[in-house]
Amino acid sequence: MLLRVMLLVSLAIALGSCTMPAGQNGEIQRAITEIQQQVSELKAQQTRQQTQISTSAWEVRKLRNAIDAYGSATFDPVASQGFQRLDTSLGTLVVSIENIEPYGDGVKVRASVGNLTSAAIAGADGTAKYGTSSPALDFEKDDQAFEKYSSWAASLKTTPISISRDLNEGSWNSVLIVLPGIKASEFGHLEISLDASHLKLQKGT
Repeated sequence: MLLRVMLLVSLAIALGSCTMPAGQNGEIQRAITEIQQQVSELKAQQTRQQTQISTSAWEVRKLRNAIDAYGSATFDPVASQGFQRLDTSLGTLVVSIENIEPYGDGVKVRASVGNLTSAAIAGADGTAKYGTSSPALDFEKDDQAFEKYSSWAASLKTTPISISRDLNEGSWNSVLIVLPGIKASEFGHLEISLDASHLKLQKGT
């Protein structure tokens, strides 16, 4: 539709450049003005539609995150955030970040994992997703906000987490996570997900 209108504008301008009687020339000028207004309106409508699509996509993403609110623990490494809840198939854990320091071409994160269950958990496996800080975006005013967010999300790196030691019941357990390929000065986002499949229960007497 927009391409068709642009072609009509080009044709009208071409015709308007020809020598014509004054009456016809005025009609052509009015037609050009009308078509230009239609083009402006179509562009504005397209911008509004892009904004609505971006906003809807963001709302869907927030809804999905709300459904799985405790499937991962997310941290801003610069801020002091206390602990975050993290649910596994065996129960609820809590995770906090204790220390971050450069390590090789990346960073080394010392985390504490609190086991809130009444039994020791025999290790855990998971994933760390990490990268730069999430950009500050206004999804109501910036029609490119969702694209910018998607681009940032795609830039995040992932690395597996494997905890071989027991996570003792009712206590904090120290865990070391190495995140390669990111400078400490650029490290601004960390998302940890864990799952476990084995409990250790004491035998009854």
